[in-house]
Amino acid sequence: MARPGSRWSILSAIVLYFAFFSWQNNKDWLNELRFFQKTVTLSPYSVRAVDSLASLYLEQNRYNDAELEYKRILSLKSMFAGRPGSDVVESFAHYDLGIIYGKTGRAADAVLAYRSAVSVNPKMEKAYNNMGLLYQRMGNVNKAQESFKRAIELDSGFYQAYNNLATLYAQIGDNKSAMALWQKALLINPDYETARNNIEIAKGLVKKD
Repeated sequence: MARPGSRWSILSAIVLYFAFFSWQNNKDWLNELRFFQKTVTLSPYSVRAVDSLASLYLEQNRYNDAELEYKRILSLKSMFAGRPGSDVVESFAHYDLGIIYGKTGRAADAVLAYRSAVSVNPKMEKAYNNMGLLYQRMGNVNKAQESFKRAIELDSGFYQAYNNLATLYAQIGDNKSAMALWQKALLINPDYETARNNIEIAKGLVKKD
């Protein structure tokens, strides 16, 4: 049997081990951030560097900094227009701006950003889904419905969009359509607890009625 002192020594070693790697991960991230900050300073027209820096800012919830960098990408559009993948770069810059605006309470700006994204790349199903959520929040049921349906048309396996459309139908009292869509979401992903919980909630409300 190990002595109490030995157990504490082992526990301390484990804590120090994980603390070191946590510190190392933060150190690596800071090094990566500083690398791209320096790269963008030295090469302000490098779209790849600016995009990498913007992504790091977004991951760390530094929304103001991320917004500035994504706008910088769009200001460089004339430099990369027509090159292979240029539409992807532009559409995702708009898409990520939509995320930023949505997270900072600028719903109208977020919708405009997502619209810009799909105008460049009409097959961005996630942009349509996010637009649907925003329209739903803004009380525009018809636009929300159109957006969710378009997302599903583009990706028939997009179970989150099925769930969102179902929730919209439930909101306007169409429980039958909502149930069918939640079941569809679960058929695609049987582990999708959100749809399963929504079905149980809806069943409970029907019983109360």
